[in-house]
Amino acid sequence: MKHPPLIIMLLLVITLFALVGCDADHYSLAGPVHIVLSNRLYDAQGNDPALASYYILQASGPKGSTLGPLTIQSDSYTLHNLPIGQWQFNATSYNSDDQPLLCGSHSCSVGPSGSLIQLHLDQHVGSGTLEIECQWNGEQTYGDCTLKFTLFNQINAVVATQTKEVGSASESAFFSIEELDSGIYTLELLLSCLGEPLAGCSETVRIVANTPTVAPVQLLIGLIAQESSFIITEAAGFIIDGHITSDTTEYTAGQPALLCFELAQGQDVEVDELNYRWYCDGVLLAEESGKSLEIAAVLAGTRRYDVIVTDHISGGIGSASTLVSAWVEPSLVEH
Repeated sequence: MKHPPLIIMLLLVITLFALVGCDADHYSLAGPVHIVLSNRLYDAQGNDPALASYYILQASGPKGSTLGPLTIQSDSYTLHNLPIGQWQFNATSYNSDDQPLLCGSHSCSVGPSGSLIQLHLDQHVGSGTLEIECQWNGEQTYGDCTLKFTLFNQINAVVATQTKEVGSASESAFFSIEELDSGIYTLELLLSCLGEPLAGCSETVRIVANTPTVAPVQLLIGLIAQESSFIITEAAGFIIDGHITSDTTEYTAGQPALLCFELAQGQDVEVDELNYRWYCDGVLLAEESGKSLEIAAVLAGTRRYDVIVTDHISGGIGSASTLVSAWVEPSLVEH
């Protein structure tokens, strides 16, 4: 033999593999994971308590491996040297007052070449308090009066309703709800005297964990204020009944969408002769004034769209609401 040392070395390697085999207990590999946190259920700015200030990230992996809790300031983060295998990632966003906002989780397989995942924070966390103080001009009311308070969730289901008896000389009333699940709601108020509606309003309110949401409301007799910007519309006409249709029932993030207002049967008005105001989560879409609303790219998460329709000739008024939901499918990219 010309190379006995080489042959001896190969024999030793073969013997070692025969003894050890390919049991993963005798070796380990690791890889990186890049995580992008999607926090789109809230569109918050400035000092808004719904604005995410930081995130808490935790993970569990193969054979009892754990990571965190880690406090990260960015919505994009890379973790290095994770043991390869199946991992579960959990994240929660917090505001500047250290109150939790949203949470989410995602599972993926980590390989030596790395992985890229998008973790959706799509579950509201905790509960808060809603406090509503209503005021109106008592000199314009008469007889026995009632003030009805109704709160709807994002699927238009009634969450809470209260009716208070107020005297004709009263000028204010107070509503409070404790332990209200965090999320986005629609508030409706209606002041009536002797069974006749005199004033009302509708606006979007948001509940953040362990945080009181205080909404002072000024009711104007003979008028209805719609949404949080209190756009005033006459309420003396008949009710225009209709609904919003969409071009599809399922959307993906970035896909265009078309919403249309359609009249219910038996309405004595023409849909093309009505005036329209469209809202997204209570914010007026000032450039949209037709019966249809074109959304160039649907955002991930859930948005509530409202339309207020009026007929200046007859004085009729009506409204309709719909939810548009879209999610970015979590992706796993092996490098």
